Parts: sequence; C-alpha cells; structure tokens
Amino acid sequence: MAAARHRGECAIGYRSHDDSSTSPGHGLRINPPKAERRHWRAEDEVVVVGKD
Repeated sequence: MAAARHRGECAIGYRSHDDSSTSPGHGLRINPPKAERRHWRAEDEVVVVGKD
C-alpha cells in the first residue's frame, strides 16, 4: 500500500494465486479488512487504481 501511495496510486485489494482457480471470485479480494493478516507469495497480485 505504501508503494502505491508513493506513486499516487491506490491499492484496493489483491488476487491470491492459491485461490485463482476457485469460483466465484478466482482469488480476488477487494477492500479486505485492515486487520487481515496473510502470507504473501511471489505469484500474488495487488489490485491498484492509478492514472495514466
């Protein structure tokens, strides 16, 4: 989140590689609780909103 903020972007969620093949969300989590703790993997992706 800090890196996105530094670039003028907004991190709004993530996609978990472990759950990417599971319906209905395919691992996508938007606006997760701030207190949520998770183990990040290199394959996980952060969902970012930015301007061109």
